[in-house]
Amino acid sequence: MSAFKLTERFQLAIELINNTENEMFAPLLAKIISHLRTGEPVENGEKKEAEGEAEQAIVREACTYILEQAAYFSFPPQVLAEQLKQLHMDEDKSTAIASAWKAGAAPVIARLRGSTAVAPHLLQSVDWQLHMQIAQGSLSRVVQPSAIFKFGFSDDEAIPKTSEMVLEFSPDELRQFYMNLEKIQAQLDALS
Repeated sequence: MSAFKLTERFQLAIELINNTENEMFAPLLAKIISHLRTGEPVENGEKKEAEGEAEQAIVREACTYILEQAAYFSFPPQVLAEQLKQLHMDEDKSTAIASAWKAGAAPVIARLRGSTAVAPHLLQSVDWQLHMQIAQGSLSRVVQPSAIFKFGFSDDEAIPKTSEMVLEFSPDELRQFYMNLEKIQAQLDALS
């Protein structure tokens, strides 16, 4: 049984992991394990040029995903290493991930078992509208579109008390929001 589906993006991530220098890879894994122990999101601490930053983010997300899958399936380190090698990950990188998993698995799994999967608020409704702000000068016309979402939340399905959140997105912000939803959907699809 493989916990990893080899998508194009995951294959790219494996290539980037294979090209990551070993002296940078071990501290990254330690940082990810530390964040998985506490449940905090893994942030990028170093700022480099845009392309390098995007590649670092892909490596960080892939390693986080690998370790989360290892926790979900309770993989022993040797099984994890073998699965990663089957996905064409270099042996030194798969061994490094397995070693990091061996060192940090117990507290990560304990935290995940102790946490609940129930969200504090339930999404009850989503309303949206397109907003076009138009300005007209003597010779130019500026159109600034935005999408406005209104999310309705409740604390419990049995209690009708709801709260609302209104968000406004520019086209670029909406695109980024959509890409994040696509990532979440891909991870949910991989679990089923």
